Amino acid sequence: MSDRPSDPQQLELAHRAFSRITVYLEETFRELEDRVITLGRSLRASRVDRFRRIAEQERFNQRLVTLFDSLPVAVLVLDPLERVVEANEIARGWLGSPLISEIWTSIRTRLGITEEGSQPLLVLPNGRWVHVTLRNLEDQTNRLLVLTDVTPDGDELEASSAAAWREGLQNKKSKHVDLED
Repeated sequence: MSDRPSDPQQLELAHRAFSRITVYLEETFRELEDRVITLGRSLRASRVDRFRRIAEQERFNQRLVTLFDSLPVAVLVLDPLERVVEANEIARGWLGSPLISEIWTSIRTRLGITEEGSQPLLVLPNGRWVHVTLRNLEDQTNRLLVLTDVTPDGDELEASSAAAWREGLQNKKSKHVDLED
């Protein structure tokens, strides 16, 4: 006996089953096509949104860089080993370039920066007096070092120098007295 259906009813049943399967496959294919189109639109919208957010972030970063470089103080960002990872234009002008990757104590030694009295003051080689502020950044690993110019003018310089000299003399006297006790 052959495998071919000989009965017209069997042929009709096979044809109907084939037609139903064909319709089901066509519907499924259309649904898949629609799904692919929807996912493609979603992907394009997501890409557009991501590119928009990246562009906004770039504009924000550029504004921060402009702000950082236009500050009227020297700003250094130090890593946990006190290596400079960022420096603004004022810092590069006052302390020289390149500062990136230099260790803060090496910069001080290289420039012969001296401390002035007991306050957080440094004297730069060009005679500029700067107040030092050191703060932890939000990430708690890097620190922000800010140098603010507090150089006195004219008569103030003479009075300040005399006051600093007197303070230094007082400190030496008090240390000398402590040693004698």
